[in-house]
Amino acid sequence: GMGLACASLMGAQGDSILLTDAGAPALDAAAAELARAGIAADAFVCDLADAGASAVIADALRGGAPLGALVHTAGLSPVMAEWRKIVEVDLVGTARVLDAVFPFVGPGSAAVCIASMAGHLMPLHPGVAALMADPLNPGLLDALDALPDRPAGTPAGAYSHAKRAVRALVARS
Repeated sequence: GMGLACASLMGAQGDSILLTDAGAPALDAAAAELARAGIAADAFVCDLADAGASAVIADALRGGAPLGALVHTAGLSPVMAEWRKIVEVDLVGTARVLDAVFPFVGPGSAAVCIASMAGHLMPLHPGVAALMADPLNPGLLDALDALPDRPAGTPAGAYSHAKRAVRALVARS
C-alpha cells in the first residue's frame, strides 16, 4: 500500500522506479498497476529476512545513475509474523537496505524509512535498545531472546522496539 503509493507519485514525476517485495504475486500486481498508469518499474523479489536480499538491490542499482531517493516501506506488523521475523525484516532488513544503497547515493540523495507510531507506544527497554543499536550484529536475535523478561519476545514488543530502533538508525545515518 504505502510503497505503491510512493512509487506512483515518484513515477508520475518521471523518476525511475525499482520495486521490491518478498512475494512475486504482490510484486507483479504492483508493477502491473504502475504500468497501467504509464509508469515503468524494475521489479525484483527480495525478502528482507534473507541476508542476501540487499545484494539484489545493489545489483539492480549497479551501473545506473546515482540513487536520487529511497522510500523504504517494508515491514511486518505484529499480526503478520512471529517476533524474530518481525525484527529481522523491520529492523535488520532496513539496516541491510541502507547499507546496500549507500554506495549508490549522490549529491542530494535522500532516504525515507517508514517506521510507525508503535515505536512511541511501548516503554523503552534499555536492554533491547542497546542490542538493537547494532542491527547487523549476527547474534542480535539470540541476545534479545536471552534477556530475562524478553521485552521483544512477542510480536507486539518486537514491532514496537524494532520501529523505535529504525528511527534511531535513521537519525544516526
